[in-house]
Amino acid sequence: MTITIGVHASNPSLFHLYHLTRLGFAQQELEPLGESVAFHPYSNGVRTGELLTQGVIDFGGTGSTPPVTAQSAGHDLVYTAVSAPRPEHGALLVPEDSPVRTVADLKGTTVHLAIGSWQTHLVAKALDDAGLSYADDITAVRSTEESEQLLRTGAIAAWVAQGPSSPPPAAPVDCARSSPPATSSATGRCSSPGANSPSSGPRSSKP
Repeated sequence: MTITIGVHASNPSLFHLYHLTRLGFAQQELEPLGESVAFHPYSNGVRTGELLTQGVIDFGGTGSTPPVTAQSAGHDLVYTAVSAPRPEHGALLVPEDSPVRTVADLKGTTVHLAIGSWQTHLVAKALDDAGLSYADDITAVRSTEESEQLLRTGAIAAWVAQGPSSPPPAAPVDCARSSPPATSSATGRCSSPGANSPSSGPRSSKP
């Protein structure tokens, strides 16, 4: 039997395993069990639940939101493992000169994020901690390649950046800290820019 593992760039653990397949690590572990392994690359981690239920993949790595969404839609998913939180994976950013100084200040504004990903959980949890509602108190818009520029020009109030776009987690603060369930494989929290961050660029929201 061949076990198919879904991999995408937003889940570093399995993505790195995929790129290390030439070393045969996964195959070495499965060979005594009479199994083999194949990898199915895809670009959008939000599709993990969908691919599992369609039988395209047998295992997939995901953040906290996609499996909950899939289960709420009636899909039968099983949590098999959990990775440690990665607070450096992303951050909720606002412009340096923004009037938004706390998460509560986001009420009535537009926030760009990867809707349906761990970023949804991050923003929803931060808003809930501030006494606000994700559904009622902000306008959540799916991020695009223009999100950073829209943030810099003030066209949107905040943006959840991920990976290279987010500042280093030099001094994490609690304003947008996500507390995902134990089954999550990714998390994010608001973090202050490091010393090398440009003063004119986006900054993390501060309490």
